Amino acid sequence: MSLLSRRTKFFGNGMFGTIVQTMFFNVFILAVTVLTTVITARMLGVEGRGVLAAALFWPGFLSSLINLGLPNSLIYHMKKGGKDNIQTYLLYSVFIQFPASVVVGGIAWWQMPAWMAKYPPVIIELSQSLIVFHIFLLLVTNLLLAVFQSLDKFKIYNLIRFSVPTFNIIGLVLLWQLGKLTVYSAILNNFLVSFLVTVWAIYLMIREIKDKWKWEWNNSLLVPFTRYGLRVFILELLGVLSGQLDKIIIITLLTPREFGLYSVAFTLSRVFNVLQTAVSNVIFPKVTGLDQSDIVTKVSRGFRISMIIMGMIIIPFILLGPFLIQLFLGKDFISSSFIFYLLSWECVIGGGSWILAQAFNALGRPGLIVVRQAIALIVTVGLFFILAPIWGLIGISIALLTGAMIRLAITLVSFPIVLKIPLKQVIYNKDDYQYLKSVLNLKRRGLV
Repeated sequence: MSLLSRRTKFFGNGMFGTIVQTMFFNVFILAVTVLTTVITARMLGVEGRGVLAAALFWPGFLSSLINLGLPNSLIYHMKKGGKDNIQTYLLYSVFIQFPASVVVGGIAWWQMPAWMAKYPPVIIELSQSLIVFHIFLLLVTNLLLAVFQSLDKFKIYNLIRFSVPTFNIIGLVLLWQLGKLTVYSAILNNFLVSFLVTVWAIYLMIREIKDKWKWEWNNSLLVPFTRYGLRVFILELLGVLSGQLDKIIIITLLTPREFGLYSVAFTLSRVFNVLQTAVSNVIFPKVTGLDQSDIVTKVSRGFRISMIIMGMIIIPFILLGPFLIQLFLGKDFISSSFIFYLLSWECVIGGGSWILAQAFNALGRPGLIVVRQAIALIVTVGLFFILAPIWGLIGISIALLTGAMIRLAITLVSFPIVLKIPLKQVIYNKDDYQYLKSVLNLKRRGLV
């Protein structure tokens, strides 16, 4: 049997195989992202890295504020039997998101000089000129990724995700070799890559659904589609705010150098979210439509196994953190070590809580997670204003870690209170090891 055949049989199309496949892609994506961080940090310095991170932050943040939950709504309705209406859902999404991107992008263009008052004017002007189009590109890409998720085309889904950081670093290396790598050229490179990958993703989407291609405006579909999206959007908005307010505070109140240190520590800490991100990305479209007991069983198992694995991995990496930061980034970044510790634990705990949240999303009850996000956000923001003036970046990191712990605690408590599922059933099962071992054996034999 060829290596390709064995790999295909190991990955498969089931939930476990898809999670493994997605995890491998997440590892590659993260490796490329970390390498990009190393290159830009080495070549641009602490302050230059901070300026670049700040300029690239706004399009991603603002696009997440106006997606209105439509990618998740598309997945939910297609998995509930609406695959024949995929074009209609896409039409609704673009019709809603394009004017939203123009409005929000216009506000960003107007306010960018105030938001980035401590940053170079030339970078502010470049960010203004790209902001509207960049926001819309990111919105379209997220919709296309949702299409491939809902069609169980996870190979295409992962390939698109992998292409963005890969082509971005290729462009950066070419600029570096040509002696043209600056913050300005790095921003333009990132935008060009986003544009080309979006065009390619549109082509792949058309090829996948060409037999069903039809545009139809159906008000009977629009109402439930947008209603579910808005319910999920409230949850996503709270999640985005809780995860991005730290950067907004640093960009607007602190210096580019401080944001450079923080952005590097944050990027490196995301190493510990590879497995959990894979589980979260796969498990929602895979379990939606199942009955409650199956959803809780699969989601809980994904939570337990991922937390054990990531908990075992994080300890040696934290011990080696200062050495690795100095080796790869240079001594100027060594002061970010303790921030890296705190953000690493926040990453693992937050990732675990988001896996558990998929059970409520799949059951059509995202409102429960909205409450969780709101409570954690209020506490986190309060701690930002209390701890940031005292401890700076460390205080911000402590606030984020506290918020992650609150989200996890509330989600765990929701299972026995809301779903009447014993907490022990969620956090412990002695058969997890045997389950994992048996699935791996079956995968190697090509039986599942």
